[in-house]
Amino acid sequence: MGNTASRRGLRPSIEFLPWTRIPDLATAWPIVNEAERDNAGILLDTRRWKRQPGNPAVDVLREIPGDRIPVLQTCGFRPEPEGDPMTECTAKRLLPGEGAVGFAGLDEIGTDPLLAPEVLNLELARAQPTAEQGRAATQSVPDR
Repeated sequence: MGNTASRRGLRPSIEFLPWTRIPDLATAWPIVNEAERDNAGILLDTRRWKRQPGNPAVDVLREIPGDRIPVLQTCGFRPEPEGDPMTECTAKRLLPGEGAVGFAGLDEIGTDPLLAPEVLNLELARAQPTAEQGRAATQSVPDR
């Protein structure tokens, strides 16, 4: 019968979130790997990658084949955490390429993910950035 998602060309991916039972890459990778589905992957969020418990787990990332990171949610963030982690995550993200960027190790595994900006920022929303600003910021990311 086969995998319905695979037959449709879909890449189901899980995202680790520090406040859930999948708090980091070290927890997410065995779930994906043990699923034994070639199309299963991990959605990697640059902010959560940098801020995950234990900080970027580059050693874990090096164990993951590059094609298992099909999506990279991009944003910028301040080098040091600012206040409550949930508020920083949901209301104070910067445009991709601004501030700190957490890409350590991605080039080493040969990933070529879909880039998806995720800029949750109340001040930026009030300023109403143009689509061109968002596109330009996201296009700056592949240069890592």
